[in-house]
Amino acid sequence: MGDPLPFPVQEIYACAHDGAIHLAGGFIAVNGQITGSTDAHHVWRPDGKGWRAAAPLPAARRHPHLICWRGKLLAFGGFESPAPEAIWTMEASGWVFDVIKGNWRPAPALPAPCAEAVMLVGGTGLLHFAGGRSVTGGNTAVHEVYDPAEDRWRTATPVPQAKRRPRSGRTWRQALRLRRRVFRQWGAGSIAKPGSTI
Repeated sequence: MGDPLPFPVQEIYACAHDGAIHLAGGFIAVNGQITGSTDAHHVWRPDGKGWRAAAPLPAARRHPHLICWRGKLLAFGGFESPAPEAIWTMEASGWVFDVIKGNWRPAPALPAPCAEAVMLVGGTGLLHFAGGRSVTGGNTAVHEVYDPAEDRWRTATPVPQAKRRPRSGRTWRQALRLRRRVFRQWGAGSIAKPGSTI
């Protein structure tokens, strides 16, 4: 059994980066009751020291998508709540972690707010953002690719079906190859449970 997560948390998209697992944002709970989203950022390395705190996200967010791309740790999209009484706001903005300064700085925003999607690096080395939930249209089949040469996102071939939230465990499907780009099939499913271990 691995090290327990630092606190009960769900609605997260952790990623591997620089030999470590990074976990940031999500819903946290106290005594089994969800208390809201968090900006906490924790790192786990296979050195026997367990999870340790790192620079928090610039804002508390649930469903932020973390990904390692070209040696950088990035976070995109998700939901924020500007005030306790406010409804959740879907975000398009993103951040990149600055290793030298030890903080997050802005990254090129997604073309439109989106959450509960999938981010991956395709066979050509480009960054892909696909599927998920849109602000007004529910589940979406949108597929955006970040072009570093032009420093912008561009629309690409939609995924086969409009779905949100990638399934985990045995419910992950085989990867699909579309025009040299790799995707996962989609479907709402389970996410990391509070207190689960790695």
